[in-house]
Amino acid sequence: MIGNDIVDLELAKKQSNWQRKGWLQKIFTETEQQLILDSCKPELQVWKFWSMKEACYKAHQRCLAHSPRYNPLSFECALNGLISIQGEQYQSIVESTGQYVYSVAKKMPLPYTSKIFDTKVDLKVKLSEFVTMSSNNISSVHITKDQNNIPQLLVNAKTVKYTFSFTNHGKYAAFAITI
Repeated sequence: MIGNDIVDLELAKKQSNWQRKGWLQKIFTETEQQLILDSCKPELQVWKFWSMKEACYKAHQRCLAHSPRYNPLSFECALNGLISIQGEQYQSIVESTGQYVYSVAKKMPLPYTSKIFDTKVDLKVKLSEFVTMSSNNISSVHITKDQNNIPQLLVNAKTVKYTFSFTNHGKYAAFAITI
């Protein structure tokens, strides 16, 4: 299981006032709030934890057999990249630049590939190109969604076991796929 999330920091600054009364309490646990407030870059830590939670949600929802519900307080993030939810643990890899925060969350260990684009390209086309180039005997790649709206990959008209995730925000887009 894999999930990803990207936050365009410039857009996030315009769209969200994380210091607004009650905002942190709605999204983050008490422990996470303390880690944010103790950070030398609290705004960056907000978006790191936010991105970790979103990426983990995408990975975790693939484990569920029912329609997913997102409750950010049920995801507990740690500074070492671990995320806990309902007794499950996910490892996140967080990349932070001055322009964006990008997180990939996965069950451990799970090899994957991830690509980030600086414009809103057609991620479906980019993912299809990647899958086609990385495997032999592929004539077609299509993306569909299951009954819970979770994307699935069809290669040569058959569902494959690759799990993947798309994300975009502002000027950035990315995909992550298990290999």
